[in-house]
Amino acid sequence: MFKVADSVTSFKDLVQWLLEKLAADFCQQVETVLAEIENQREREESLKGWESIGPRERTLVSLFGMEIRFRPRGYRQRRPDGSWAYRYPLDEMLGLLPEERFCPLVQELAVELAARMSFREAATVLREHLRVPVSHQEVHRWLQEAGQERDRQFREEVQAVFERGQAPESEGRGAEMVVIEADGMYIPLQRERQRVAELKLAVMHEGWEAESPAGERFRLMNKAVWAGYMQAEAFWERGDICFAQRYDPEKVGRVIVNGDGAEWIKEARKHFSNVELYLDPFHRNRAIQEALGFAPDLVRRALNAVRSGDLKGLGRVLNEAVAVARGEDQVK
Repeated sequence: MFKVADSVTSFKDLVQWLLEKLAADFCQQVETVLAEIENQREREESLKGWESIGPRERTLVSLFGMEIRFRPRGYRQRRPDGSWAYRYPLDEMLGLLPEERFCPLVQELAVELAARMSFREAATVLREHLRVPVSHQEVHRWLQEAGQERDRQFREEVQAVFERGQAPESEGRGAEMVVIEADGMYIPLQRERQRVAELKLAVMHEGWEAESPAGERFRLMNKAVWAGYMQAEAFWERGDICFAQRYDPEKVGRVIVNGDGAEWIKEARKHFSNVELYLDPFHRNRAIQEALGFAPDLVRRALNAVRSGDLKGLGRVLNEAVAVARGEDQVK
């Protein structure tokens, strides 16, 4: 039996009090398991030739304020140049960075939160609701590290496919239509020679479905995203791999690339056979307004023809525009 703390005056207090007790017991269990793993690894063949330098204290902060303390044993070995190489096998096995203070579970959750809210908001959620004493700077660092790791994985995948000729593993999905919506955004750079850089972004999906019975809101079906600061060829190589990892080309009816007509978007034709290129409605309408702006009535009629799918009617409007245009700029 145990005595409930006097501070417990509500159900919320009770849950928090129990979580603290369970967390303390859990930490002890984890520390016991880590000590046993350390003892087992001490006898491994891979440590032959390495000199033990003894254990060091280490603390990892996890969810609900849990502090897991353990003592990974270190080893050293003399290099040919006379310097020492150091290693901590337990840290290596667990994938722990040498100076990291938070467990990977905290970092993973922080990255997920930071993808949906600001760094400060993510840190506040972790502190106030999960009792993790983390700063927004640490959340920012973890997100950067996660992005760098994903970029490294992408580069390895591109090299495997386009340099070594390895076929990526595929889900083998089929779809009547796969839509790739691509766009670029110019971002100002700080402390860089280049003043701005274009962030290229693509969203691949299989169409839209209603989120509610009323059909007032829609969401993308089977969405996948890739993005980055890169040249067009590298961007579409990643898109090619994303597509191949998901679909069997023989089972896909149509591949549609939707964008603003930029040249780098048109390079999708090099990577997707029989791809259909479209201007998205915003840029399509803007192009019509810019081209026919000298005649508002023609703009209205052209937009109506496009919206109703009347290509012949659109052709008549464009022919009329050429006939009434004044000056070389308007004819173009």
